[in-house]
Amino acid sequence: MIQCGEPTCPETPRPKAGNMVFRQSRFVQDERGSMTTMFALVMPFLIGGIAFGVEVSTWLMLERQTQNAADMAAFSAAVNLSLMDDEEDAADRAEQVAFGSGLSRDTAVVDVEFISQTGVAVEISVQYPRYFTRLFSDSDVTIRARAVADIVVGDAAAACLLVLDSRDDSTLELDGGSVIDMPDCAIEVHSRDDDGLDISGSAEISAACLSVRADEVDDRDAERVSDLGCGSIVTDAPLNGDLPERLQQIVEREEDSLRDFVDEVPSYRGDRTIRGGVLTPEDVGHPSGIPMMRFDRDVTLSDEITLMPGIYIVDDADLRTRNNTVLNGEAGVMFYLVDGGALDFHRGTDASLRGLTGFEGSIFQDVVMLNDGDDEEYTFEAGEWTGIILLPEAEIEIGGGRSIDGCFLFAAQRFQMQGNSRIDVLCEDSAFDPSLYAGTGGGPGSGGSNSVIFLVE
Repeated sequence: MIQCGEPTCPETPRPKAGNMVFRQSRFVQDERGSMTTMFALVMPFLIGGIAFGVEVSTWLMLERQTQNAADMAAFSAAVNLSLMDDEEDAADRAEQVAFGSGLSRDTAVVDVEFISQTGVAVEISVQYPRYFTRLFSDSDVTIRARAVADIVVGDAAAACLLVLDSRDDSTLELDGGSVIDMPDCAIEVHSRDDDGLDISGSAEISAACLSVRADEVDDRDAERVSDLGCGSIVTDAPLNGDLPERLQQIVEREEDSLRDFVDEVPSYRGDRTIRGGVLTPEDVGHPSGIPMMRFDRDVTLSDEITLMPGIYIVDDADLRTRNNTVLNGEAGVMFYLVDGGALDFHRGTDASLRGLTGFEGSIFQDVVMLNDGDDEEYTFEAGEWTGIILLPEAEIEIGGGRSIDGCFLFAAQRFQMQGNSRIDVLCEDSAFDPSLYAGTGGGPGSGGSNSVIFLVE
């Protein structure tokens, strides 16, 4: 018997390269191109997942847009209702605002319901087509949003302190022993930041109401706010950094009719130090008929100074006072700060200033201070103010031991109070009414009979 391995054992022939069995064996063992095959198999699922994620994200974005449209529509309807007391007009206004926000009349339905004498509910439903997810359902996607606005009627406090910065933290900052006390007026903090209100040390606030745009207020800050006529801090208030309409009109008229006229006003060329006496602006031919005086170099006031009615332009200069200066501007004056011009009142100054009066039809009526819109920093040291202090792009600092009081509406980007500085506003017996310019500040108080609108849902 012949066994393999012996010399006489016939050799098994090797398969040739062209042999079919050999080719199949090599194909099975060959790993080249396996990743390409796997990638080709996985790619449809990967693309599908991305498409699904994009489509769902789009739904979420559209849901936020629809909710914003419902919020604006409900708020606008409530405002219209409070002014016109006409439900049909209020409903029409809600629809105008909703569709004006970008919603299409072809795909959106706006339902307005008056749920009480003071409450307006707006519900919006929008049909959006499916794309990739049409593999799972043939029906369109329906996105719904609902908002309810309520009108609080009664004694509503005018907003006397408007902190307009809508972005940053510490837009209203009090430290040390600083105090804000305004029992007749409300405060608005327009910052969306939860730290927009920052109160530290022994500082404190008391007011008819305090409204903030942020969703919440730090508990430590809330503990330093007391005696609110509206009961508690109003959060998530509809504040967006804009000036109320009448104040915005003043700013626009300043740009149109006053800023370009500055160079036409003759410069003051008297002594650099004015020791007592009367300052009288001149008729310079301004269309408003308001007399003006322009300081384009630093001037210091001392002793007893009486300011006659008119606009006092401080042009790229400082108008200063010394200690124990008595400044009487109760006849009706307006300081217009141009190109970095500023007031530098010594803390020992007794300044009594009433906003511009006596010029019928003037847009600058009641304005006691206005600037040219530059982003400036101003320090307030003393004064009793009656009227409008309108510095909407400025940062205000009130230093230690300094105080301003009276009945006024103060609008600026940011306020910082240090040391023992104070703001005291009492409007009960004043001839100036802040609510004529700023409306209400978010809650009931003692500032007159107005309506305040809340988004309650």
